[in-house]
Amino acid sequence: MAALRVKVFITYSRHDEGAVRSLVGDLQRARMQVWFDEQLGGGEEWWTTILNEIRECTVFLFALSDNSLHSKPCRAERGYAQDLGLPILPVQVGEIISFRADPIFSRQLIDYRKPTSATGFALMGALNEHAAHRTDLPDPLPEAPPVPYDYLQRLGAS
Repeated sequence: MAALRVKVFITYSRHDEGAVRSLVGDLQRARMQVWFDEQLGGGEEWWTTILNEIRECTVFLFALSDNSLHSKPCRAERGYAQDLGLPILPVQVGEIISFRADPIFSRQLIDYRKPTSATGFALMGALNEHAAHRTDLPDPLPEAPPVPYDYLQRLGAS
């Protein structure tokens, strides 16, 4: 029997990019297929690509921090993943002021702020466990979230 190839979609705030790049490197060294929006520019095509990558992932990883909790694109992406019934794994990469402010905290999270071999094994185990629970997408697909234009304007300004 062939091993399941796990494809991880990562949603994150640009403010956490350093921690996320470290996380991506760890996942890639563990032979996980990882997608995050490192090379995309603005526009409708950008958002269509992101939504397609969400639909194609095995596990949706929410890079958790106060920054991502307040990010409209992160919330839109997570909402779409929930609507699709995808396995969602919150992985803490930054500080969080309150653990009561969002429904994401009803899920078991992995604290990856200070990666160690133990947290790496916990992360890989959780990803594989979540991947095993991936089901087919609903038919018909839920309505796609609209393009978060305020975010696109900030991309164009940078």
